Amino acid sequence: MYTNDLNRLSRPFFLSRSVFTLLAFGAFISGAALLSSTPAWADPLDDARAADDAADDGDLEGAIALYRRALESGELTPNNQAAVYFNRGGVHIQVGNVEQAVQDFTQTVLLRPDHQLAWASRGIALRALGRGEQAVSDFTQALEVGTPDDAEVYNLRGLAYKDLGQYDLAVADHTNALTIRPVWAFATRNRARALFFMGRYRDSATDFEAAFDIEKDPYTSLWRFMAMTRSNQSDLGLRNLRTETRRLRQDAWPAPIVNMFLGELTPNELVQLARDPQDPQRAAGLATEAMFYIGQMFLMQGDAKQASAFFERTIELGVTTFVEYDGARIELERMGR
Repeated sequence: MYTNDLNRLSRPFFLSRSVFTLLAFGAFISGAALLSSTPAWADPLDDARAADDAADDGDLEGAIALYRRALESGELTPNNQAAVYFNRGGVHIQVGNVEQAVQDFTQTVLLRPDHQLAWASRGIALRALGRGEQAVSDFTQALEVGTPDDAEVYNLRGLAYKDLGQYDLAVADHTNALTIRPVWAFATRNRARALFFMGRYRDSATDFEAAFDIEKDPYTSLWRFMAMTRSNQSDLGLRNLRTETRRLRQDAWPAPIVNMFLGELTPNELVQLARDPQDPQRAAGLATEAMFYIGQMFLMQGDAKQASAFFERTIELGVTTFVEYDGARIELERMGR
């Protein structure tokens, strides 16, 4: 399972830039800057600090209320307002208030037009809302106001181009990212997937191999196998899949998907295993993956009708944060459905 970048977001992304290792972004205002302000603003600054602490403790609604009170005080400097809007936007992301996050990041860039991380963060949120063209614009702006050779932003913009079906531009941006940061499994997988959906299966398989060399991930093996099979290298692809996943725990996901491709499990058996009665959200994710990879198996076997049916079932599950959802959508578009 590869979740999209919104699903990877968490408050540390906005405060320490740990998610996506956004260390290359320009400096931004946070709690440290708030501490350096004058004592005249003690109450709203205390609220802002308390909001940070509440978010750290998992009290997200409490954090949002405290950020709001700090902003409503009217006593914050413009830079500190930008900091509070930015941090509150991150908390909105955590609770699923993506539209509100967009509004907060918008306020941040109005106050701090040079705030590269806010432009990029708004781009991520816009992409999650399906507003790909606006996301591309924000990522482009992030490159213009901050570090122009920022691998992270190139990678993010490449994902947005992929959403728009502009795979050539996606490949170009992921290539730019990898030129700056050559050893990076995430960007390498992203380029591999864009190449896959362009129909450049051999190039895609090469990138998935490189990504696997960096990070031994079973899903990378699955995608490499699919790319090799669709480039008429199915026997070698099967051998690689078997070798690369031989240490995979058989009682853990995604071993059942691997076993289906290896012929050791039927599609119906895979569907039966893609369940979790105790966790409906996890069950939906397992089912999303099962439907997508079953669809891929039928597509590789030349059965477009069955493949289409399973891709449609993938979409119906509505787990939009999984790349398997994106993959099913793209395959259906390519099939003219």
